[in-house]
Amino acid sequence: MNLLEKLQGKGKSRLLLWGAPEAFAPLQKDLEESLPVLPWKAGATSDFLLVFCINQAALEKALSEVGDILQEDTLLWMAYPKKSSKAYKSDLNRDAGWGPLGQRGYEPVRQIALDEDWSALRFKPAGSITRLSRSAEMLLSDEGKTHRTRK
Repeated sequence: MNLLEKLQGKGKSRLLLWGAPEAFAPLQKDLEESLPVLPWKAGATSDFLLVFCINQAALEKALSEVGDILQEDTLLWMAYPKKSSKAYKSDLNRDAGWGPLGQRGYEPVRQIALDEDWSALRFKPAGSITRLSRSAEMLLSDEGKTHRTRK
């Protein structure tokens, strides 16, 4: 499975990257064989975003910049350093640090490995998730906590 398939980006017209490290360049090149990959700039729009956050401060900064373009159908991936990374240390992990996305009504729905240093979580608005199967204490958003299971 290639990275675009892992990111579930088939059929998307372009990918916007925010904060991608230089080490991501080889994977970016692979993605560019399938669709245009553009660095983030103010005023940009896309329905496919990959945001790299080394820590919670970077997450806050990213959301202040990209938050306004997020739509219900935006394919949003948040990349963060793995605990096992020798290159990066972070206060983000699969289960912690994502409160600012919860405040915006988002819940994580999928996790993938990008490479040996980075993992990524896909986030969706809680209202667009049919079934939230995580325990209530693991949910981030008020909507997710209120409507843990939908039919």
